[in-house]
Amino acid sequence: MNEIINKISQIHFKTLPGEIVEIEEGKNNSIYKVLVNNKNYIFRINSENYIEEYTKEKHCIAKAKEVGILTPDCLYVGTENNYAYMVLEYIESISDDEEISYEWVYRVLGEYTRKMNNVDVKGFGKNVKDSENGFYLSWEEYIDSVIDYVFKNDLLLSKKIINKEQEVFIKEKISEMKKWDVSHKLGHGDLHGGNVIITPQKEIYLIDWGNGAGNVNPYFDLGQIIAWKSTSKHLTDFLEGYGMSKEEYLEIEPKVNHFLIIRLMETIKKMIDKGDGKEHDKFIEKSIERIMGLK
Repeated sequence: MNEIINKISQIHFKTLPGEIVEIEEGKNNSIYKVLVNNKNYIFRINSENYIEEYTKEKHCIAKAKEVGILTPDCLYVGTENNYAYMVLEYIESISDDEEISYEWVYRVLGEYTRKMNNVDVKGFGKNVKDSENGFYLSWEEYIDSVIDYVFKNDLLLSKKIINKEQEVFIKEKISEMKKWDVSHKLGHGDLHGGNVIITPQKEIYLIDWGNGAGNVNPYFDLGQIIAWKSTSKHLTDFLEGYGMSKEEYLEIEPKVNHFLIIRLMETIKKMIDKGDGKEHDKFIEKSIERIMGLK
């Protein structure tokens, strides 16, 4: 991978890099801290088909920064030798052994989500056409894409993940969202304590816009917050940062629950597609019970 990093550095910085430190290695995705001209940068490298996602992330980052959300700047996105890449600003973080107040972190995430609600975007979904034309889908197309992905080829039925009654209920709950009167807003889609960098100056930078989307906020991001135990326990902190009372939240909770259903079902489908279903039997069973509890 060093050869690719050298090439990217030459293209954008007109020089070879210095020290290259691998931060995270995946099957196709790798993250590196790269020293160029005495300054560190983050290079994210993935298979070439990730260029759309990286382009989307760059779009979301630019929109977020417009309203004062701290997030590392995306400097370059491109492809080289069958790989897609992003070059990001490097943000220094506190040491791993320093204690973190996650109540504070989720209050700041609430503040950032409120700011996202002021970001008008074009279209819905997770892919962008370009920086001017925004996201690809209409609201109805976005809902149809969710249904198509989750229930494609009746895979969940054939594997007995859900039964016919459950399928009908879940489809109806997602389909009825088409009737909503919606506005296009920016959403992060994966808000949690692991997707932040805390600097020595105690600033919080929001990272990883891979699930960023044009969607309906705050329902979209709140649906993700309540989906997981690790984040739902911080709901009160998040609402405080957002500036929403518990009573105001309860008024919108039915719509938040629609996004909870989408989040859980998309996660289950991804597990099944990757062949990880057996490893997550308990999670899948509890998630379906939770969804049906909304009936």
